[in-house]
Amino acid sequence: MSEHKNTAPAVGAAQGGNKTINNLKIPQNEGFVKDRNINLISLNLQNFRGCKHYNMAFGCKRASIYGANGAGKSTLADGYTWLLTGKDQQGRSDYEILPVGSTEGIESSVTASFSNFENKDQFTLHRVYKPVFTRKRGESEKHRTGNTTDYYINDVPYKAGDYSKFIEEHIGTEEDILTVSRVDYFAQVMKPDARRQKLLDLFANGVDDQSVISNHSELASLGELLGTYTMDDCVKRWKAQRRKVNEDKDAIPGRIDEAERAKPDIESIETDSARLPKLAAERLKIRSKIDSMRSGESAAGIRKEISRLQADAEQARADYIRKSSGDNTALESQISVLRKDLSDLQAKAAKSESSASSEATLAAELKKEIEELRQKAFAEHDKEFDAGNGKCPTCGQPYPPEMLEEMRGNFNAEKAENLTNLSTHGKELKSTYNELKKQVQFDSTAAKEAQFNADHLQQKLLGLQKMFVTPPAWETTPAYADFQKQIADAKHSLEVISSASDKQVQTLQADLTSIDSEINAIQQRKSNLELIKRQDARIEELKAQEKKLGNQLAQLDNLLYLADRFVQLKASDVEAEVNESFHSVRWKLFEMQVNGGVKACCEAQVNEKDYGSLSNAEKVNAGLDIVNTLGQKMGLILPVWIDNAESISHPMEISAQIINLYVSDQDQQLRTEIER
Repeated sequence: MSEHKNTAPAVGAAQGGNKTINNLKIPQNEGFVKDRNINLISLNLQNFRGCKHYNMAFGCKRASIYGANGAGKSTLADGYTWLLTGKDQQGRSDYEILPVGSTEGIESSVTASFSNFENKDQFTLHRVYKPVFTRKRGESEKHRTGNTTDYYINDVPYKAGDYSKFIEEHIGTEEDILTVSRVDYFAQVMKPDARRQKLLDLFANGVDDQSVISNHSELASLGELLGTYTMDDCVKRWKAQRRKVNEDKDAIPGRIDEAERAKPDIESIETDSARLPKLAAERLKIRSKIDSMRSGESAAGIRKEISRLQADAEQARADYIRKSSGDNTALESQISVLRKDLSDLQAKAAKSESSASSEATLAAELKKEIEELRQKAFAEHDKEFDAGNGKCPTCGQPYPPEMLEEMRGNFNAEKAENLTNLSTHGKELKSTYNELKKQVQFDSTAAKEAQFNADHLQQKLLGLQKMFVTPPAWETTPAYADFQKQIADAKHSLEVISSASDKQVQTLQADLTSIDSEINAIQQRKSNLELIKRQDARIEELKAQEKKLGNQLAQLDNLLYLADRFVQLKASDVEAEVNESFHSVRWKLFEMQVNGGVKACCEAQVNEKDYGSLSNAEKVNAGLDIVNTLGQKMGLILPVWIDNAESISHPMEISAQIINLYVSDQDQQLRTEIER
């Protein structure tokens, strides 16, 4: 490689509001902070595409390069860009760098020296592209099989990563370099979203929600509502509230209809009110007749005699038992105590055994429920958010990204809540299960102990009963037979007297049943009337709730309208804030939709003409305005290459070093003129 020598002139600076580079005044914008004002000192190309050799010392000055079509003007710009980014002006990295027909030993290289006007720092970059030729076994000639690239900074070799890092630290990223050195890159090549974000980051930081509200009185009511929230957060909250209110309001007509249908049909209330006292009086009259027939004097006397005979028989039985069992008094006392203790122990054993059985059954059910709960938890844990095909099943339209994100967040929140609830419920069931197991053991032991003691008492009781003297049963005595005969004769006499009035009682009883049925029907209708009143009150309550929800809906609609208006006004404020910094270019950052919404965009305009419809000269001047404004705001000024400069009669003055490329048919070889 031939030695590269830097023979560029020194860079000087003047004091005051403007800076001077080689007698060229550069206007400075107030408020801009610059730390990288890079100028090209010299440029050297060797065997780069169609350019065999080019070497020029620009000395940080502006220059004009003339040449016929195909002479290599654009190749110089490509070489310069390749040196810094590894790509040509069109952003391609896979194009052929070597001249056509190059043989082994031919290398392509670009060398450039730069000066940072701010700190007087100077450095030289050198990049060499070498083809690799190899000979395969059995072949006589070598064939190109690849290539390598070498990198140098101030003639010191570097690895590719270190070389790129040096450029990024001392000059800028690839995007920054193209943004401030190519007049067409930002407005035409960069993607609109990235372009828009760049403008907002650089120029619109002063436009926040509060400033927009402060600047527009019609939005004043939003100021108190924002608080610590952003407008986007408020809109999401209001939309969610509106959906809920609208759903509640839409459900009310159905609930009113349900209440109407729940009202029973009733007959005339006035007729019922007049009929009910008459029926009550008739019922009382019939009951009196029935009671009178059933309580005749003869029948009453016989019933009284039967009661007396039954009482005397019971008294005789008691006296017989007391007299015949006098010798068993002590035994009866002991047996009575033992029977009571035995009964208590048997009851305790039965109760404990029943409790143990019930608790064991419940524990088994709890164990099964715990297992089912565990399976539910596994199933819930394995659930994943499924948005289907990303479209609404009702209207078929794709969900907005924010709705999908909200659905995903709702799903994850619901899943987490379900898992927490399942875990909490499972722990509660497990604790209950363990307590039941302990109680089963306790009750089983108590049952066995009580049963053991009861068996012991039973044996003791049997021993005492064998010692007991048992008299003949009262039912086998002549006295008992006499009482039973007297009672049977009295009952027969009562039946004879009562049979005569049974038919009359049955007739009256049928009339009484009919009257009771009619009275019950009237009372049911009166109860229905109360139900109707309650339903009417519920309907009025639902109507009032519907009206209240309607007012809430109107308030939320008004808030959402103000939010839409806020978006429109903020869009206008942002555009104004951005456009204030540019000389002739105006940026269209938002597009109003038919429905009143705002769609983000990013299109450059000059005199209300879209960038795509501008002439070449207008596009270049617009690009110069963009390069100059962005460069000063970013603190990065780089040489700007302008192709087809002959089409521009009055180029805009900017602060950067400019290299104009002119088409000149008489210049078959490149000719460079340095401004003085």
